[in-house]
Amino acid sequence: MRKEIISILILSIATFFIITGGKILNPNFIDWLILNKEQISDNEMHLLGWLFFKETPFFQFPLLLIPNLGEGLNISLVYTDSIPLMAILFKILKNFLSDNFQYFGIWILICFILQGVFSYLILSKFINDRNNKILATLLFLLAPTFLFRFQLGHFALLGHWIILASILLYCTNRFDYKKWLLVIIASLLIHPYLFGMVLGIFLADVLQNLIKNTHQYKIIIIKLLLVAAVTTSSLFVLGHIDLNSINNLELYGGYGHFKMNLLSIVDPAYNLLGKEISWSRLFPDMPNQDWRKTFADYEGFNYLGIALITLIILVSFKIKQFKLDIKSRTGISFFLPLIIISFLLFIFSISNNITAGGNLLFHYILPEKLIEPFNVFRASGRFFWPVYYLLYFFIIILFTRCYKTKHATLILVVIVSLQVFDTFPSLKDINQRLNKESSSTYWSSKLKNSFWSNLPERYTKITYVFPFNQPTKSFELLYFASKNNLSTNFGYWFKDTKYFYSKEKKRLQNQILMNEFEDYSIYYFHDLDAWTNIINNKGPQDYAKEVDGYKIYAPNFFSEK
Repeated sequence: MRKEIISILILSIATFFIITGGKILNPNFIDWLILNKEQISDNEMHLLGWLFFKETPFFQFPLLLIPNLGEGLNISLVYTDSIPLMAILFKILKNFLSDNFQYFGIWILICFILQGVFSYLILSKFINDRNNKILATLLFLLAPTFLFRFQLGHFALLGHWIILASILLYCTNRFDYKKWLLVIIASLLIHPYLFGMVLGIFLADVLQNLIKNTHQYKIIIIKLLLVAAVTTSSLFVLGHIDLNSINNLELYGGYGHFKMNLLSIVDPAYNLLGKEISWSRLFPDMPNQDWRKTFADYEGFNYLGIALITLIILVSFKIKQFKLDIKSRTGISFFLPLIIISFLLFIFSISNNITAGGNLLFHYILPEKLIEPFNVFRASGRFFWPVYYLLYFFIIILFTRCYKTKHATLILVVIVSLQVFDTFPSLKDINQRLNKESSSTYWSSKLKNSFWSNLPERYTKITYVFPFNQPTKSFELLYFASKNNLSTNFGYWFKDTKYFYSKEKKRLQNQILMNEFEDYSIYYFHDLDAWTNIINNKGPQDYAKEVDGYKIYAPNFFSEK
């Protein structure tokens, strides 16, 4: 097994380098994270979350709090998708790191390695032939739903390995609550959605062990309560749950909008920002929902890939020769919890708006009490991932048992090659996204005016007039704030901010009306009417000019220090 794991490590690392090019491993190379668009991107906020967080006290409550980002809103690193698991580790080492250090490339390499290792370990429980296991593992490394996240810039969500780790725990003979605690806490430190999926598989494992060991139900329940207590505490300690608000950001209708289409497993295409992107040369595209008009089905992208679809066809030819023992006690205890959790995850993922291709088949109204908790995981289409991987394992294992070993190996070689050929344009697209050409080796800020160099001595805050979600022309200012320990009233995070922004706008409007501004803050005016008011009413000691493309107002700038 040791030699086999080494082979999988080599295979996973090689796949990473072939797909990404490897340039992103350079910890000082941040160009690939910066899109240089008017509107701040997910990638840029992931980086900024880390840059702000590394300057916070190591011991604070919540542990992942970023007090300077959205001052007063209690933003946690969780809400910037900055992968807290990596951030905490490198925060310890921050004195040895460069100013622009980024760990996202390292994280992606880790995801490839663990995607390969955990899929191989699960396959090893059901398949004996080494070559077939390695070839099947490659299918997991090339799974479209895994690699698709590159195109959205959701690097935390490349952590599919944590789903595989929970499936591996489910497949072990003993209910190991200590390992489950480790996996659950790890998922909380990666992404809330992955935590929700891991929790579902954990509950399935609890049910499995209750069916297998009815005489030990008291011990199992006690362990369940212990895990629940530690998990709940962690939600508060890490900042997943704010003591003042448990709402998540709700956009475009929340739950029921970012959902899964019934045809998604056989649909290689998705529509994003009006552009249709396909993951197949050979498989036909299905009609798609346009997220601006109807539903954002791209979050439910779950295309199985031509390899697995081919395996399903091949298995269907032989399925009559294979008998699956699910009637025995062992069979019931193993399969029933998986069937139940898969069904629940599927129902949640398709939401209350059931669509097939471009058609809305059915809609039902959810009870008000369910809408708020469901909106916490509004991108419900993602919750099909555990079912997606269970389908992968189930079909691959059935295939290896329906066909002779040598025949299965030969077929897998052909199918893996077919998968690479079929998805090659998308793989090439990922490589180009991560290795985009830039005018210089390393990105540098466009804030060149001497005004900025003296700013941190006089002011402690940058105020955006008026702040809103995903504010335009904000990355440079946020980057500057993160480097100079300045607080802000703006940013881009995945938490309900409607009340905060409404309150902030009223506060700023009152300041402008009364001409009473905070002496410790500079103001960036995105609102042109408010800027005109400032130009007409500024005092002789105030600074109000356009600096490097930003309309900046600094009260009492020319007064004595």
